[in-house]
Amino acid sequence: MLRGGYGGVVIHSVSALFGLILGLVGASLDFYSGYQLIAGSAQSSALPSGVGMPAVQYVNSGLPWGAGVAALGVLVASTSVASVSVFGAAHMRAFGALMVVYGLLMVLVGFAMGGLASAMGPESLSGFGMLLVGGLMAINGFMMLREATYAPAAMY
Repeated sequence: MLRGGYGGVVIHSVSALFGLILGLVGASLDFYSGYQLIAGSAQSSALPSGVGMPAVQYVNSGLPWGAGVAALGVLVASTSVASVSVFGAAHMRAFGALMVVYGLLMVLVGFAMGGLASAMGPESLSGFGMLLVGGLMAINGFMMLREATYAPAAMY
């Protein structure tokens, strides 16, 4: 068990440390994917809007998906940081279950973004990244659940 001096951070297992790294990578991937979905929903209009600048219109379907993926990134980042705290060490089973759920959500979003498409555009690459990181997060969450099952009830 490694103890940090700031804010009661405790790295209580290898899977918790791996979960922190995967969570931060997954959250940054969620933020990037959300940005891509929102930016991809913007379309330039052919009609000028007053001063000769084209008007930018947003396709409605990309905005909620982009905001939802970015919100998933916030949840994944906050959960992964909280999982290595003293509170996370005491509730590793709950954090493992959340990692499994978030990982499966990332896999679903990765499929929806076309992660297995043959085109190598930025959307398909980030979709493939979400498939990979989401799958690893789900596996790591199952490992955290397993460790929490066999760990003693009181760690301190």
